Amino acid sequence: MSSGGPNSRARQRPKSEGDHEDPAEQHRKIRVDDHYRPTIDDVFARLTNLESYGAWMPHTGLFGSCRQTSDGPVGKGTTFIDSSRMGRFRGEVTDFERPSRVTFEEAMRVFGWEAMRARAGYSLRSNGTRTVIHHIAESEMFGVMRFMRPFAVRLSKSERNRVLTSLKCSLEE
Repeated sequence: MSSGGPNSRARQRPKSEGDHEDPAEQHRKIRVDDHYRPTIDDVFARLTNLESYGAWMPHTGLFGSCRQTSDGPVGKGTTFIDSSRMGRFRGEVTDFERPSRVTFEEAMRVFGWEAMRARAGYSLRSNGTRTVIHHIAESEMFGVMRFMRPFAVRLSKSERNRVLTSLKCSLEE
């Protein structure tokens, strides 16, 4: 595990490109790229083990818990519930190509109305010595939730960085 000093790679915030996008897209899309020491198989296994999220995800941000609701191994079509401080999201794995790609899509409903939809995609590749992860998170808010958009953008950017930093630390301990 890293010492946590100023030169510690494991504790550094992943590079985010969201600040350089078209302002019209900033409310919807966040891109983060980072490099990990573990193998592509290890990184992919951690990302797709929904039941283990509580062990490595930070509980200081939005995350509460995640549990798989469908039977069998995780793959395309797997369903899950993601409970956060914002509410309960019902989700599905919509893209799954071991060990290079996985996408999670989820929606939150309030009083029967869709309030928010989110998509988190991870593309992984090995460069020989490290695993390169490219993460894109997108969200859309509906109804009265749209008024929370400026707050949600700031919160989402920090949450994405917190999640990827925790992923890295959990894999490189």
